[in-house]
Amino acid sequence: MEHFWNYLHSPARILDACCRNIHFALFGLGDTSYPQYNAAAKQTLKLIVELGGKTLVDTVYRDANEDDPDKVFHDWKKKVMEAVLADGVIEKDSEACLRHQGDIGDFNLIKQVIAEEEKTKASEKKIKIKASEDIKPDAEKVLSISNREAIMKGFISSVKEVGANDHSSKLVSIVIQDHAGYSPGELIKVWVLGDTASVTKIFKHLRLNESKVVALGNRSKRSPLLGGTATANVAFHRLADLNSRITDGVLDSLKHYVKGLDKKKIQTMLDDLKSQKRRFLKKGTITSLLCSLPSLKITVEELLDIIPQLKPRYYSIASSSYETASVVSFVMKKVVDDDGFVGTASQHFAKLNVGDEVTFQFAKLAFRCPAPTTPVVMVCTSSAVGPFRSFLKHMEASMRKGLTPRPENWHLFYGSKGESDSLFTEELRYYKDIDILEGLRFCYSREGKKEHVQDALVQEKETVYKLLVEKKGTLMIAGSRSLVKDLRKLFVETLLANGSTSEKKKASDGEALYNTMVQENRVSLEAWG
Repeated sequence: MEHFWNYLHSPARILDACCRNIHFALFGLGDTSYPQYNAAAKQTLKLIVELGGKTLVDTVYRDANEDDPDKVFHDWKKKVMEAVLADGVIEKDSEACLRHQGDIGDFNLIKQVIAEEEKTKASEKKIKIKASEDIKPDAEKVLSISNREAIMKGFISSVKEVGANDHSSKLVSIVIQDHAGYSPGELIKVWVLGDTASVTKIFKHLRLNESKVVALGNRSKRSPLLGGTATANVAFHRLADLNSRITDGVLDSLKHYVKGLDKKKIQTMLDDLKSQKRRFLKKGTITSLLCSLPSLKITVEELLDIIPQLKPRYYSIASSSYETASVVSFVMKKVVDDDGFVGTASQHFAKLNVGDEVTFQFAKLAFRCPAPTTPVVMVCTSSAVGPFRSFLKHMEASMRKGLTPRPENWHLFYGSKGESDSLFTEELRYYKDIDILEGLRFCYSREGKKEHVQDALVQEKETVYKLLVEKKGTLMIAGSRSLVKDLRKLFVETLLANGSTSEKKKASDGEALYNTMVQENRVSLEAWG
């Protein structure tokens, strides 16, 4: 974005030649909780239009707080593709513009990509995974993501122990082929596939034809792995979340396809959920429910509309392409709720073996590796340390290649239950020893001093204030939504109001400083859960 912005401010002769002949589409990413919502996108739109650019479709601004922000993007993307393919003038003008610019792009390549996307609608390139060793028998695998849209091929080349005391974490490295690299701090978007054994069990119980060709219609939009039609077996494997919990919605829909004792059984379940004010049963999965209803008579299409759909999961990159260009690594943590129910993705990745396939795309979020000259306060807990490990590896590799100087004033506050629960402990200490990290603080909530990251930040508030306020550093937080919320409050009320005298003035000054940092793009948050 910085290079593009500078380009727009380059000499008027070049700009006039470009913008008078260019049709463009703009999609803004923002968060309405920030004071200046989508400010960068709106400024960019205004500048290009003033320079003679013409909008291809209406500009759309995405709010990260919406229930389904990705849908907004995909709807906009569809309109852009339709407009590009439908208007020959756009193609002609764009071709002339690109020939003039030279270094901006190859128009023939753009046309080829558009034609390929329109032809296939979705790619089914997959990633083969190879695991050399597991951390723990029931530990989970970890994935990594980037901002490219194309699905890439690769396989897990190595898995090493990362010291998860609760048997819940694993580092996974995927070897990716034909890939230009990825940026530290990006994400990997992984599609979880249905359990083959569960699919077979359901089809056998319900006497459904696995080979029947199903017209998927709008259902195919749920997955990039499907076209307009598929066999029933494939459709279930790639769309249906058969290991998910039994919800009141599923029960309410299925009761119309059963009779006798089965109908009474479902109604009893619904009554129990209502009395307990719950939305799902404590025990059982969709598979166990379907196989416990002998009177169930339903078609494949009807089942696909009732069963919860499989959704992609996002994981943070924990490696650097500068270190190993063909390998991307991520950390995955096993998710178990209060009822002891293991999440669908956790079950899926726990069963992966050497040679199994994983389908993923690279997808970009807010985190970006800071410049080495920028003071940084990094705060995280547990497996959320992944992106910061990526930054440190990236910086070390860049230094070895002579591309960047040694970072100044990088500080990491890392919280976990105890030392055995911390990931990459020795690596982080190594980065402290070679001065890539100026400050490293491990905060163990159940060992030693029994402190949280909040406690450590308060104890070092003078340092934090100096880095963020006096030196205009960057604040980066990775962890649960509740942690991010608590830390924002701490920074506003305590850490950024270091020189204030009264509590009221502290809160006011802290809020003002925090908002200023947000406006200056000096706050990055990665919240999960």
